[in-house]
Amino acid sequence: MRRRIQAAVLLLSAFPLLVNAQRGRRGPTNAIITAPPLTGVVISFHGALKELSKKTILLQTDDNQLVTLRRTSKTRFLNQEQQIKADDIDLDDKVTIDATEGNDLKLLATVVHLDPAPPKKPAELIRR
Repeated sequence: MRRRIQAAVLLLSAFPLLVNAQRGRRGPTNAIITAPPLTGVVISFHGALKELSKKTILLQTDDNQLVTLRRTSKTRFLNQEQQIKADDIDLDDKVTIDATEGNDLKLLATVVHLDPAPPKKPAELIRR
């Protein structure tokens, strides 16, 4: 009888150790895993220019989504392959923006292309 009691006490005292052994090692639960930026990938956006500041460009795409891109000193503005100033582009002009992903995973505008104006219809072809 004494051996049964000793075996039961030994088993009950070892039980918490067995339960803790099942948990295993885990990392901190609040760790944030961030992906590195995609290098060499260029994304193009097309739409109407809604805002142009020294730090940001706001574009309304053709499917009515607003896209905010960061602007840096390396952002170039082109009109038919000729470099122009940012002030030469008016709001609501159609543009195509080439962008990459910055180190902070935000979109970074590299080249802003001013799209050519659509040809106007001759007056005689317009129906009233």
